[in-house]
Amino acid sequence: MTRILTYILPAIALLLLFSKRKKSKSTIHEAFYMMLKLKANRNILRRVEQIYKLETANFSSNIYRKTYGAGAIATSEKYPYGFKWLRKTDVKTCGLYHSKNGFDYIKFCTLLDGLKFLYYYLCLGNVDERTQKWGSVDGYLQNVKKIKNTYV
Repeated sequence: MTRILTYILPAIALLLLFSKRKKSKSTIHEAFYMMLKLKANRNILRRVEQIYKLETANFSSNIYRKTYGAGAIATSEKYPYGFKWLRKTDVKTCGLYHSKNGFDYIKFCTLLDGLKFLYYYLCLGNVDERTQKWGSVDGYLQNVKKIKNTYV
């Protein structure tokens, strides 16, 4: 009986581990698919994916897991957190995440809301200029452009 348990328990643990990975990848696929269904501009959506991959360590960073965002830093404690145009969108937020590094990040209710936020942000002006402003360090735009797209 104990021999069976020594083989079955690790197998179940591996099954759960891999099933979680597939679920999160499909969630990412579904979110990008929903954006395409909403008639989002493909070129801007590709840039959104590139920024997300860079900012979230390919959808695995701690900030991403806590906020579903790509590092959207709030400049105000109250909604709309320093982004006046956010009131005119359908993006749902769930408050702020106060990180250990001293920044307050906007928490999004779903990944789709986080994607929409960045998409709308990039649509406010020239996409390259907005991308550089998002990263706010020299060479950020070039680093983003090097990222390969997989979902869009």
